[in-house]
Amino acid sequence: MGASLAMIQEGSVRENAELTKTAADRILKHPAPKHQPWTIIADADQAAFKQSLLSYD
Repeated sequence: MGASLAMIQEGSVRENAELTKTAADRILKHPAPKHQPWTIIADADQAAFKQSLLSYD
């Protein structure tokens, strides 16, 4: 996921739409659980993780 994010950023900076799209597709097709995505993060860490996502928004 981190590599895909880096690809999106590089594609944006270089104005390379294909690189950006390829990276976005990799994220969309990532095998993270879709029915309960928070099961990959311990209950005690969920609030901090959600808060950190705001910095990317």
